[in-house]
Parts: sequence; structure tokens; C-alpha cells
Amino acid sequence: MARLVRRRRLFFTPLLVAIDMSIAVISFYVAYKMRYEPESLFSLGFQADPEVSTPYLHLILFAPFGRFFCNSVCSVYSQGHQLRKRPGEMIDRVKSVCLGSVALMLMAFLYRGAFAYREFSFSRIVFALDWLFNLFLVVAVYSLVRIIADELNRRGLFVRHLAIQGTGHAARDLARAIQRTPELQCSLEGFIADDPGNNPLVVESGPITYLGRSDEVRDIINAHGLEEIVVTDPAALESNMVGFVNVCHKLDVIVELVPDLYGITFGASTVNELGGLPVIQLNEISITGLRMILKRAEDITLSSAALFLTSPILLAAAICIRLDSPGPVIFRQKRIGKNGRHFGLIKLRSMCQTAEEQRQELEANNESDGILFKIRHDPRITRVGKIIRKTSIDELPQLLNVLKGEMSMVGPRPLPVLDVKGEESWKDARVSVAPGITGLWQVNRTEHTSEEMLKWDIYYIENWSLWLDFRILCKSVYVVLTGKGAY
Repeated sequence: MARLVRRRRLFFTPLLVAIDMSIAVISFYVAYKMRYEPESLFSLGFQADPEVSTPYLHLILFAPFGRFFCNSVCSVYSQGHQLRKRPGEMIDRVKSVCLGSVALMLMAFLYRGAFAYREFSFSRIVFALDWLFNLFLVVAVYSLVRIIADELNRRGLFVRHLAIQGTGHAARDLARAIQRTPELQCSLEGFIADDPGNNPLVVESGPITYLGRSDEVRDIINAHGLEEIVVTDPAALESNMVGFVNVCHKLDVIVELVPDLYGITFGASTVNELGGLPVIQLNEISITGLRMILKRAEDITLSSAALFLTSPILLAAAICIRLDSPGPVIFRQKRIGKNGRHFGLIKLRSMCQTAEEQRQELEANNESDGILFKIRHDPRITRVGKIIRKTSIDELPQLLNVLKGEMSMVGPRPLPVLDVKGEESWKDARVSVAPGITGLWQVNRTEHTSEEMLKWDIYYIENWSLWLDFRILCKSVYVVLTGKGAY
């Protein structure tokens, strides 16, 4: 079965290459026809003077190969990328289209200078139209390809047979993630460990199958048809690491290494050089200096605009809250802010007036795993509260916290003072920046444990950029509109 899956994947990539090359030819041809021969747009062939059409004919022959090269540079053909969802896959394709257009214009420039068309001038309109057509077709076609690939995955045609090496925290987190994310289309066959007796791999759904020792990896791969092994405990392999990887390589099995080793988050790792030796930087200084100024400017601009646009919604929600149940419209709660300082987070009241007093009676029903207090069907929530919580309208007053500098548009979620019973030292990093209305954990809603939430927050701090904020904000809009995971 695993070999059959590999053959299907090998067929899939050449098909995508053929689609890309066809898009390149069609886009440039239509761009040329619209510029020089609009009256014969739907007729094949070049009708214009050969002195005009010949240079474009040469470019149209170069276009598919140039764009194929740019796609390869942007890693859109990397193994597995076509059949598994990955963050930024469409962004990589858009980058490739832009890079391909630059390459095409460079080729046109060299063509004019090196051959007999020095007095000929290519039309900039053709290149602009070619870029637009490519962009449109790539987004449209690959959105359709993604739908088809997801359907094929749903039918089990491209399921990946995977094993986990190790039994520690990272192994358990990975096993849980695979089991609760069926769209990954991974079949977790079991785990590999040299001494599983004292520490077997067990998750909430039950124990994971033990496959064998690391020095038996060849037999394990052949017996279970593995295509991928994720290493979560390289220290257990010790000097056998190279041999382990070599055996997998010879059997065409992918070996991946989780980025969270020995309790250290490697999200911001960079490779530097020191005395002629490569050194890995394991951490990054949090958002300071110019980065802090840029982020504050982003916060002021976006929060001001958002307050102006949502003020009618806030007014309508306030009236509904007042008519629905007794009590104030605004609810304030002490939260942990930057550097551990407490501040009053502002929300629209979505619960009854005695919610805080009732909390102690409901502690036993807490569905969170420790840091947060959450109940899916909380009896304290009012009728209007259910609506404003589902649509996140209750969060809108936090824009005032952003303007005051107590919060940011994007950042770690500010934890309630009452919920935080004790912070470990490594968690201090998440309070080194202003907390946010939304963030990496929030856009995934309830899909992660509190431990994973904290790791997402640290990853965000160490990898912050304006582009990352933009992507999180866009995903936040999608999550709010779909109501995914809100309660």
C-alpha cells in the first residue's frame, strides 16, 4: 500500500509541473494577443508582422521553463507539499509568479542586447498583463487543486504511514496532534524506542503501538510500510543517529526532527559562525527598539480604525445587553500584562451579574487543562452573551486597552490573575511583550492545550514581524466569521 501511495505522489508532481507550464504559455499568449491582436484573440497563431511577433514567440518558448525554475526555487514542488496543507503554500506560489515575471523581463532585456533586436522594444503592457493572468490562474487553479487533493486525502488515497521515535513530551504532543487533526491524513502506526517499558507512549485515546527498537528500524519500515519517521528524542539515538537516518534514506523514508528538544523552543533558531565553526542561536531577544516602535504604530493605527468602524456594533450590543439582563454593560477583569503588571481588561458583559460568585461552584466542570477556566455550556452566560461571545463582539472594547498601551492588536493572550496559580520560569517570556486581542493560539481557538498555547506565544515573540501580524489578523477575521471553536 505504501508503495502504491508513493507512485500516486510521483504522478502528482509531474501533473502540477504540466499545469504550471501550461499556465505560463496561456498567460503570455493571451497577454500578447490583447496588446497586439485583440481582434483575433480567440484565433490560434500570430497574425502580426513577424518583426513584432518573432521576439514574443521566442519569449513564449522560454516562459514555461523560466516559471518552472522559479517554482523550484520557491519550493512549490517539494515532496509532500502538494498533498498536505502547509502554512503559506499559496504565498509561495504568488512569490514564484512575481519572481517568474522578473525573470521573464530580464530575459527580454538580455534578448534585446545580445541578438538582432536591439532597436525592438518589448511592450510593458504585455508583461503586466502576463503577470496578472498568471496570478489569477495560479490562485484559481491551485485553489481547485487543493480542493481535489483534500478530497483524495479524505478518500484515503494519499494517507502517509508514519511512526514517532521517542516517548517524551514532544512525542505525546505530536501523537495527540495527529489524532485530532484528520486533515493531515497521517496514519500513526506506532512509536520506536529503545526502552519503552518504563515510559510507554500513551495519550488520552489510549496507548500507542510499540513497533520496536531504533536498531531494528529496517525491519520496522518493511513490516509497517512506513513513509515517514519523526524523531522527537535524538539523545536516545546517541551515536546511532547517523546510521538510523542512513537506513531510512536507503529505504526512501523521510526523517523529520521536531523543533522542540530538551524543553527549548527552536522557533527563532539561526545558524551563525564563530571562529570558523557553525553555532546555533537558540533564542531571540523579544520585541524591542525599532521593532517596538513599528508594532506600537501598527496598534494605534489599526485600533483607531477598528473602533471607528465597529462603533455602531458596540452601541447596538450595549443596548441589547442592557435590555437582556440587569447589570453593567462593561465588564472589567484583572489580567496579567507586560512584565507581569496587572491591568483591567475591558469586555462587554456576556454573563449574569453574579458570575464571579458562581465560579467556585462550577470549578469541577472546568474543561480546560489547568491555566484557563472554560466550560462549553456555561450556565452563567446570558442570551445576548451567547451571541456576542460566538461572534467575538464582546472583545471589541479591548481596542481601548490597545489605545492605552496596555494591550496590542496581536500578541500572547492576557491570562486572568485568578487562573494563573504559578508560572514556571520558562513561561516568563510570554509576558515580556504587551498581550494581544488575538494571536497564534487564539486563531486556532480550542485546538491546543494550555502547554501548547504557551509555546505558540513564545514562538510568536521570537519570530515577530509585521507580516506575521498581518497573517494572524487575516486568519482572525476568518475565525470570527465562521465562529470556529468559540464558546
